[in-house]
Amino acid sequence: MQFKILVQMCFAVAIISVTACGGSSPKATPISAATATTNPSTAGPLTYPDSTRVNIGVVDAAIAAAVGGNADALLKVIQFQTVPCATNPTGAVPIPPKCTPAEAPGTPVQRVLIYYGGHESDGRAQGAVPPLLETLQNWLGPSRHLYAVKQLTRPDPLTGAKYAVVFVTSTGQANTLGLSDSGIVWIYFDTSQDPRKQADDPPGQFVLPPLK
Repeated sequence: MQFKILVQMCFAVAIISVTACGGSSPKATPISAATATTNPSTAGPLTYPDSTRVNIGVVDAAIAAAVGGNADALLKVIQFQTVPCATNPTGAVPIPPKCTPAEAPGTPVQRVLIYYGGHESDGRAQGAVPPLLETLQNWLGPSRHLYAVKQLTRPDPLTGAKYAVVFVTSTGQANTLGLSDSGIVWIYFDTSQDPRKQADDPPGQFVLPPLK
């Protein structure tokens, strides 16, 4: 399943209950030309310096955690959704989290949506297999740099995502975070994707456009 299909699913009519995010959306403020300089050490696609920020608090917190390789800090930026678990979850993304042996079907569970290599991964706040922190460490990889930030045309009705933040490794592998005003609400984990495609697919306006 391609990133574009995932985005289209997210813009479909909401089919699950999610935690409401209060407050108005901060205005996306492009950074200055002086800040938007390329990283000459990057062998793959051009990326922004790791010090780059966009003056949107929650987005900047996610950027700092990702480029710093700090999974613990990234975990703190996650805005979990509360959804009922299922004994044998099936269906299209997003499927309910699987109940543990100690949970009855329908038990409320906190989770973040993780799309990983063609399927949905376990994003439970507690009891995930593998543990969520380990998944985040795998997502970060050896190095990750900022490629683009986009403000979505309209918030995702499933998760409340308003921003897509694309990162890329020095070998050109791209992954993306979706953020609401309150934190990370989905994690796209598919290193086979082109960073430019991930940046271009969701409809919206660039806060930081790809440099090439």
